[in-house]
Amino acid sequence: MHMSEVKSRMNVIGILGILGAILMVICVFLEWGSIEMTLWTQSGTFAFSGWDVYSDKALISTNILGQEFSLKLSDLELTSYSYVPLVTLVCGIVGLIASILPVASNGSKSINRVFGVITLLLAVASIILMVLFMTDLSYSGGYEGLATATVSASYGVYIGIAGAVLMVLGGIGDIARKTN
Repeated sequence: MHMSEVKSRMNVIGILGILGAILMVICVFLEWGSIEMTLWTQSGTFAFSGWDVYSDKALISTNILGQEFSLKLSDLELTSYSYVPLVTLVCGIVGLIASILPVASNGSKSINRVFGVITLLLAVASIILMVLFMTDLSYSGGYEGLATATVSASYGVYIGIAGAVLMVLGGIGDIARKTN
């Protein structure tokens, strides 16, 4: 294998890291979960993004007899990890910068390794937090026979995990990259 082939492979791995970081940033604004609610015979589904969880979006906001009433996501106590979307966004942005710099520059091996370690650590932390978010996502409210609700994780979290895995690969590539 020629040196140019090795360098080309490492650049592809670095580009996977960049793609993963972009997916992590985008996933925060995609659907992270949904609530299927049934009230008597009526049912409906409310989807929420990662940013909705972090910013505590109101599911219902209405005025009843002059009183403002709103039901926010935090009122349902869906998860104790409502900060995870923000952490994912920050890790994605920092990971994007740390992934681009080694690919774009012909920096020293030690600088590439530092960026690779940063990318790797951010990605692993994000994976752990997103898995904790998914496993903690639940709702135990409702009244027997009157109202029920089911909460489930959605595709945005899975895209975030896939992006973080790509960032792990990019980080390993940056650590292993050889420079002339």
